[in-house]
Amino acid sequence: MTTVHRSWPGAMAPYRMPAGYQGEVLTETQVHLLRDRHLSYALQVDDAAYLPPGKGLMVNGVSVHAYHAAVVVHEGASVLARCALAPSGLSSQGAFDIDLDAAQFTLEVHEC
Repeated sequence: MTTVHRSWPGAMAPYRMPAGYQGEVLTETQVHLLRDRHLSYALQVDDAAYLPPGKGLMVNGVSVHAYHAAVVVHEGASVLARCALAPSGLSSQGAFDIDLDAAQFTLEVHEC
């Protein structure tokens, strides 16, 4: 994260903590210990603190980002099934769009 912060600061902007937040500077050993225990933390780099770009981990070790993507895909499959079973069936334009953008996941239902 330090390399990205220093080389491409704009790339880290969405994960930057509000101005004035001062996190504890962690040693490499502390960072590894937190990661091993699946704990999310703000990492202090120079004068800024950042949340994990991958949205962190849940206690069971699953990425929050991956879990959210799975929920959106599941919801999309449910919408598709409902539309396929509807009396009018699926429209020629499609029932829904799933945007699996790296930053956020969205599900838009247009029509059945």
